[in-house]
Amino acid sequence: MKRPDAVEFAHIAAEISQSSNVQDTLDNIIVAAQDHLGVALVAVLLQVRKRLRSATVSDPLMEHIVRAAIDHDRTPSLSAMRGTAQVSVPDVRQAHSWPQWAAVMNDVGIGSALCTRLRAGDRTLGSIGFYFPEPEQFSREDRSAAWVFSYHASIALLHAEQETSLQEAVDARHKIGQAQGVLMERHKIGPERAFSVLRRYSQDYNVKLRIVAREVVRTGADQANRLEPS
Repeated sequence: MKRPDAVEFAHIAAEISQSSNVQDTLDNIIVAAQDHLGVALVAVLLQVRKRLRSATVSDPLMEHIVRAAIDHDRTPSLSAMRGTAQVSVPDVRQAHSWPQWAAVMNDVGIGSALCTRLRAGDRTLGSIGFYFPEPEQFSREDRSAAWVFSYHASIALLHAEQETSLQEAVDARHKIGQAQGVLMERHKIGPERAFSVLRRYSQDYNVKLRIVAREVVRTGADQANRLEPS
């Protein structure tokens, strides 16, 4: 495993943060791990609303590893997320703490693993795992490099997530404005009353406001007729 110096880590941070899209950022993290850490087999597991999901992998083989983490409650990835923050498995054949996971790893030809928590502030985002076919591949210096890499990856992911949420909020506000315009034109009402119509329908039918607005814009007068002002 390669050990980037401070200058190279600065380049890594720039590379993985160049996109504000979450999936693109995840892909950048995989590429950076391969290019700068020299790890061919990489998998990212994310925790979304307390549920685990496979985020991205460097190789189809990694899907088995991610699936093992999701299917079995005791794995190095989950231990890194929930406990010790970083878990090194020098030899998968001796991984007695995770027998079911170790069996899957042996089946797909993994000899050693290093899993590190992805964390920003007090929030756990998930974990990133590095894997080698051979055992005994992670030294103390390698574990330190993985720590620094995971820190940069966590910040990039959090930034991308915030940018995505902000863009979604802007798009929703824009769509609501369009829907208000449709209702104003159809029913000859003002903007405040048009917004009250949208909000009332959202509350009465337990449908998110942005979804109501999207349908009004999509169907035009047909949907507007259903949202009569009271």
